[in-house]
Amino acid sequence: MPFFKIFDILQIMSYICDNCKKSSTVGRQHLHGKGVAANRWRKRVAHTKKVFKPNLHSATVVINGLKKKMLLCTSCLKSLKKQTQLISK
Repeated sequence: MPFFKIFDILQIMSYICDNCKKSSTVGRQHLHGKGVAANRWRKRVAHTKKVFKPNLHSATVVINGLKKKMLLCTSCLKSLKKQTQLISK
């Protein structure tokens, strides 16, 4: 089996919440040191791309009387704990 086929198989798992479909987003980040203002704008750091991924956790949830293991973001975990649908470890 060629390497690229194996690589495609390994890329199946993605960072998506099973409940609210929250996924990773792309943004820009930059850091700059002291004294960047004034006349030193040539020394500023360039904006770089960054991938912001959701904080996902594996949890067991009861749906219609059936236990199901899901990947959930922390906001969904919090709401499901309040609804008592989440099975705590």
